Amino acid sequence: MKLNNMTIKKILLLLVLTSNILFAGYSFDTKYTTNGSSSYNNEKILKLGAYIYSGNQIKFEISKIDGTRFSTSGDIFLKTGSYETYGNNRKEGRILKNYYSKIFKHNLDDYSGYPKKFYGRYQSDNGGWAWVGPITVYKTELKPTISSVTPTNPILHQQTTFTVSGSNLPSTMKLWIDECTGMQVLGGNSNSKSFRCTPSYKGGTHRGKVYLKTSRKPRSLRRG
Repeated sequence: MKLNNMTIKKILLLLVLTSNILFAGYSFDTKYTTNGSSSYNNEKILKLGAYIYSGNQIKFEISKIDGTRFSTSGDIFLKTGSYETYGNNRKEGRILKNYYSKIFKHNLDDYSGYPKKFYGRYQSDNGGWAWVGPITVYKTELKPTISSVTPTNPILHQQTTFTVSGSNLPSTMKLWIDECTGMQVLGGNSNSKSFRCTPSYKGGTHRGKVYLKTSRKPRSLRRG
């Protein structure tokens, strides 16, 4: 199997020029904060940390500043808008005595109205309370672009790793090459994704497509 170099360049040119799909990118103002207060002499006792992964997934962890275990069980909340009880509860659960922290995970695409401020709040079973925050999450629109697909001359019947390079590549991106069997996604980042398959059946020029999957439906960036 031979992927003609000029054909690949033509496909990539079409990908770049006809791509109008935008993907959301997220960031936050700080990885963690200890700003807050409590019913324990107004002391700051909680820490809120955040980690964004897979592009649109976020993990919040609520723990104690000093790293010790919670001495009393209670209800714990991830809130937006305000740390007060009237703030929106995005997630809630229980933190048990002698546990170190509570982790909440969710999809940032489920929300609107960015930037959005997140807080943590703890209500102990003995009546005490504490809050921490905010961590502000920002949303930007990112347009994916593709600069290259390599290699362009794989060997027939030999398993080959293909690399798609560009910028703002989404985690849902897929590669398809005509008559290349056993396609596997190897992973990567927003600038480079790797795939593996075996060119089969016959040599000559073969078509390739890159697919970007949105929250609505998959769409091929290649036309024609």
